[in-house]
Amino acid sequence: MGARKSTIIGAAGAVAAATAVGVAVARRMGREPEVWHVRPSQEGWAVSRDGAEAPSSVHGTKKEAVSEGRRVARENAPGTLVLHYADGSVQRELAYERED
Repeated sequence: MGARKSTIIGAAGAVAAATAVGVAVARRMGREPEVWHVRPSQEGWAVSRDGAEAPSSVHGTKKEAVSEGRRVARENAPGTLVLHYADGSVQRELAYERED
């Protein structure tokens, strides 16, 4: 596997454009991109994949959840990690591409 890089895409207004880029990259590679989220939950901060019934992990702090979210997004590149504020709104989006 090649190295991967992340790029900060922007604030909430750029979410749709960033997602479109991630989808295009993943489709060129012959697979659907995965979109991961770090968002508040009743137990703390959850890391979850779109379409999953339950979070993949829950953490006591947002910092811990972001660290885990970045790890899983990199491992499953190409894809996107969406970071949310405590109120659930989108803070920013990170796109992960596979570099071969």
